[in-house]
Amino acid sequence: MEAKVLSFQRRLIQLRERYDYPMSEIYNMDETPLTFDLPSDWTIDYAGKKDRKIKTNGAGKKRCSVVAAVTADGGKLPLNVIFRGKRKLGPSVMTPGCKFPVWVQPSAWNDEAGCIKWGRDTFPVRDDNSRRLLVWDSANFHLCDDIKQFLAERNVDML
Repeated sequence: MEAKVLSFQRRLIQLRERYDYPMSEIYNMDETPLTFDLPSDWTIDYAGKKDRKIKTNGAGKKRCSVVAAVTADGGKLPLNVIFRGKRKLGPSVMTPGCKFPVWVQPSAWNDEAGCIKWGRDTFPVRDDNSRRLLVWDSANFHLCDDIKQFLAERNVDML
């Protein structure tokens, strides 16, 4: 594991020396699953009533994924939330008062099409040749050729 960390650090240093990315153009993105089954450790009832342990609230299979990204200078990009549903990546739904896009996927997980959609919103095509760096995990769909080509068209290097 230590060898992988050192390899990652070396690659990061090489890319930074080669392209001199501003800190605001280095992005770190990850998808995180969230479950709706988060019972509290306590309940509210009348004084003198017995405590009862709640093991589940009945929403064990309900979940969503949150796509979060930050920049190396501390900037935060808007969260993207993916819920389970039948409509596959149509236009993002922006409910009134909500400050982040909501997607619907059959599995509530991100995939190749979701990454491209997120990338389109995050990395618009620029007229200049300035480069950006995206640091993310090695999920299979992050490493597919379509994603690599999509990011290369936007001068985004992957690490």
